[in-house]
Amino acid sequence: MYEVLTVSESDYYRSLKQQRLLVKIKEIIGKHEDTHNYGVQRILLALSKIEIMTRATAPTTER
Repeated sequence: MYEVLTVSESDYYRSLKQQRLLVKIKEIIGKHEDTHNYGVQRILLALSKIEIMTRATAPTTER
């Protein structure tokens, strides 16, 4: 598929991952009536509960 779109394989899979993440975020927000006050911290917490890793929820490595 990435060859048809003339993008690199890594960019294709990164975009696919971002699209899946966006769908999950919309599902989380859609479950709550008070969405105008549903901030980043609550979304990250909800994502971590369903074991979705983001840069913000991924464990950090010491250098």
